[in-house]
Amino acid sequence: MFVPHSVFLQAATAVWDSIVALSPIFFGGVYRIFFFNIERLEDFPLSGRSVPELSHLDYREIVLSPCRIFYKITNDDIVYILYVMREERELRQFVLNDRGLQ
Repeated sequence: MFVPHSVFLQAATAVWDSIVALSPIFFGGVYRIFFFNIERLEDFPLSGRSVPELSHLDYREIVLSPCRIFYKITNDDIVYILYVMREERELRQFVLNDRGLQ
């Protein structure tokens, strides 16, 4: 089972809007691949890699150009989709800015 977090849904909408603005045709393909991979997490939750910038946390990610999808697996095998961002954004800087630390 996977559960999208409300922050994920807001971030995904912003990413989709930016992709559609660049290329509506490209968006259709990315959208299908994106949700195929999220649904695949139900059967293969460990298929994503550990997040290099957050190695001290138990978060995982799937990189689907141009997106990075962050998620966490609970002890009872529920996959929580936490966030999505454009892959060219620097995660460390984003986290610091989001917390008002820089």
